[in-house]
Amino acid sequence: MLHLRGEPLGQYFYMAGINPPFLKQSRTLIRGYLGSWELNLGRLYLTGLEAVLANGLPASLDTLFPGYSSRVFAHWCSGQFLTFEGSAFEPVPKSTLMASSRILEFHKGVLAREWVEDAKRKS
Repeated sequence: MLHLRGEPLGQYFYMAGINPPFLKQSRTLIRGYLGSWELNLGRLYLTGLEAVLANGLPASLDTLFPGYSSRVFAHWCSGQFLTFEGSAFEPVPKSTLMASSRILEFHKGVLAREWVEDAKRKS
């Protein structure tokens, strides 16, 4: 599983002109949802969605993308995203981010570049 800092799914909502129909359940999930991502052969896929709709019913990947219950190619996703290891609910220490950061750059869901920035070399 790939964890991305940022809002790749937010780009989809923006492009589709819709507001995410999810309840904001806690401070941990300030957007109201948690997406699971996978990088496969240089292509980014949304592989899961955990959320609760405004009516209180659980939402899934198939809720947003009918007919796609296992994964969706993230063709809407462009930009640079910081990646990290571990659970999405575990805070990432700032010292970890400052030591080195793996960055993935996507263009329409396809990996365009990948690099590691070492903070020690910048100073």
